[in-house]
Amino acid sequence: MTDGDTIEKAYRLMGATETLKTSLTPTGKTKYQFALRNRRAGSWMMMLYPLLCKRRQQRIREVLTRWKKARAWSPVGPRSSYAKRLIDKRPKK
Repeated sequence: MTDGDTIEKAYRLMGATETLKTSLTPTGKTKYQFALRNRRAGSWMMMLYPLLCKRRQQRIREVLTRWKKARAWSPVGPRSSYAKRLIDKRPKK
């Protein structure tokens, strides 16, 4: 997104722990982005789900399904690199 003040407000509101990043778009505008991880990301996805378009809702369902399976596979939860490797190596359906 190219509206820095909006992204900074969302960054603070969502409690992001990752660094707020900037880059330039092909047209020369500054693009802002940040990431959320683990439970915090899942919570926000579930809260925003009904407000999003069908395509983004489908993507959220896919991501949350993979996240839940990663937690079930690893006793240390989704941060585990072991769980991530299992997800990445699973055969695609």
